[in-house]
Amino acid sequence: MTNARPFRAALERRAGQTPEDPFLFFRGERGHFRWWSFARAAACLAGAPAGGGARPGEDEAEGFLRRADEVGSAAPAAGVAAALGPVLAGRDIWISHRPLGVSPEADLALWAAESGAAVLREPGERLHPGLFGWARPTILSSPGAALEELLAGFGDLAPRFGTGRWRRRRLARLRAVLVEAGEVAPVREMLVALGAPATLRVLPFPGSGLGLRQRPADGGGSEEGGTR
Repeated sequence: MTNARPFRAALERRAGQTPEDPFLFFRGERGHFRWWSFARAAACLAGAPAGGGARPGEDEAEGFLRRADEVGSAAPAAGVAAALGPVLAGRDIWISHRPLGVSPEADLALWAAESGAAVLREPGERLHPGLFGWARPTILSSPGAALEELLAGFGDLAPRFGTGRWRRRRLARLRAVLVEAGEVAPVREMLVALGAPATLRVLPFPGSGLGLRQRPADGGGSEEGGTR
């Protein structure tokens, strides 16, 4: 029988395996990032009291968890897992900024819970290039136009001196980019121009119908890299 709450079930499994690993990062006091472990996130969905009242940012964190629990779908999340494959070292990092339920965001959240990835939650109309460069995620997923806008903004942030090195360091952990709509080729070309690692794969989001073969950003045949 299919589990009606796959996100909750995935969190509970992870809480049993690696309870203290950070899962959900969110803005807390004074705009600084805080995090909840898998155990804390699972306890939140189970109805555990906040203990002394919610602290800044916890309402957003709880809202994210509960919405992901309501709308996450196992089939699309499995497609994401199959497309990305396992991370070879460390853990994946994914930045979530869109509402859950109006995009593949909830399916990506379920993939993160099932795979043990860390999620940085920063709600907004777009993913800010500065946050992208600071967080250095391993997985990126957005429509092609949004990805091109993000990468253009990221490229503009580079200092005048040491530009190439600055960009390469901040792209070093990126192992896969999922293009949810639009053309894959322009995104790949921008990443190559910015100095993305040769092992990076740029591929259509599972089920998008773009139908392009998975391949590294340099067009070669090497496998994906891991995180630090």
